[in-house]
Amino acid sequence: MLEERPILDNEFLRQFECTYQEQMVVVEYALQEKKIFLTKLILPAAAPQDDWITELIADLLNIIEERRLRVVPTCSELKILFKKNKKFQRMLPVGIRL
Repeated sequence: MLEERPILDNEFLRQFECTYQEQMVVVEYALQEKKIFLTKLILPAAAPQDDWITELIADLLNIIEERRLRVVPTCSELKILFKKNKKFQRMLPVGIRL
């Protein structure tokens, strides 16, 4: 999946970046201890399909898991995505429920 959708971690701007139809998709984040807070999802005008976004977040979670971090989605779009996809909830810190 990552071959089709390379994800760049722009640490300076604290955001993950990916392109969709030559436009930027951005997931902003904040790091705190062993948690990464996903604070904002910015989609282009030609918004990708829900399946594409779900696969992008799955790829992103694989990257985050490799770094041994837990995920706290704080923006409403990502919270909804986590609620819909039970497999994503394994990345939540202990005690966090959506």
